[in-house]
Amino acid sequence: RSLRHFKQRTAPSSSDATSLQKALVGTAKFTLLYAILGALLRFVFARYGTAEMVASSAQRRARAVLFALSTLNCCITVVPFATTMRDVWRTWGSLVPSPYASVTRFGDYRIEAPAEATDDGEPTMPPAAARRMLRQSTFICEAITGYLLHDLIMVLPEAHKYPADIFHHLAGLTCGFASLVNLRGVYPFLPVFFTAEFSTIFLNLIWLFREYPKTAEAMFPAGWGATVRDRIAPLCFAGAFGVVRAALFPYMK
Repeated sequence: RSLRHFKQRTAPSSSDATSLQKALVGTAKFTLLYAILGALLRFVFARYGTAEMVASSAQRRARAVLFALSTLNCCITVVPFATTMRDVWRTWGSLVPSPYASVTRFGDYRIEAPAEATDDGEPTMPPAAARRMLRQSTFICEAITGYLLHDLIMVLPEAHKYPADIFHHLAGLTCGFASLVNLRGVYPFLPVFFTAEFSTIFLNLIWLFREYPKTAEAMFPAGWGATVRDRIAPLCFAGAFGVVRAALFPYMK
């Protein structure tokens, strides 16, 4: 009964064509933004980077740019998590919103109805909070798909070296577009889902220590570089991975 109830409330509508157009525009916007930032970072790394970075090959610096953009994208997608969790907790008393809460039309998507509870007794989110969550979910999805498309374009010339990256990006783009076109069924979960990117920040730091050890150590106070490289960064990555990927995903399900 609950599954049938949910499907009826998230059925496709005539606005999906408009949603697809908006998804393409939003993705293109962030793809262009990352392309501009990437070009700027390549110039900065080559001209004003550390001696170690300037002396490295253009190919290695290009990879460093991609990892820098990856870190930026992770920060962008994780930032809305705090306000989303506040709204979700106030409404449902849980870290995950109920997928069966009452929904109503708002623009091209559906948001939680401004009622205290549904006929089934499920609490609903206030309209202002629901609109904020919708904006955040749209922003996150556009940023993710834009980043993945830009990164895919950049690694395609060396696709034979990174087949896993190609598969990951194609799968991510498919899911991102599907989410943008039909946010009605998934938008309450997206800010929670993409907190998984938090662990990637520490993974990128580990990569920096491996590829540019002197540059990475210079980022920290004297004597702390080796400690961060050998202990803090790996432990933070393992801890973040365990929380935002291993623990949170099954809880959402």
